[in-house]
Amino acid sequence: MIAREGDPTPAGPDTFFGDFAAQISRVKFMTNGHGQVAFAATLTGPGVVPTTSQALFATDRAGQLMLVARYGQNLRRRRRP
Repeated sequence: MIAREGDPTPAGPDTFFGDFAAQISRVKFMTNGHGQVAFAATLTGPGVVPTTSQALFATDRAGQLMLVARYGQNLRRRRRP
């Protein structure tokens, strides 16, 4: 199990996964050859507003779930060392 409705998310404090069943036609889970998973999900919780209620998540090779991007969030370029 990677994510379940009501579970906390790595998108920020007090953010939880929304109802996956209500968005089943829009939710796409993708995997790669390493078994990593990527998917978009609706967020719920205090402080979550429509402009910040969608996020993209992925697992790393160890299976750890992480936030890739969230609506309303500024994207920053990483500098290479």
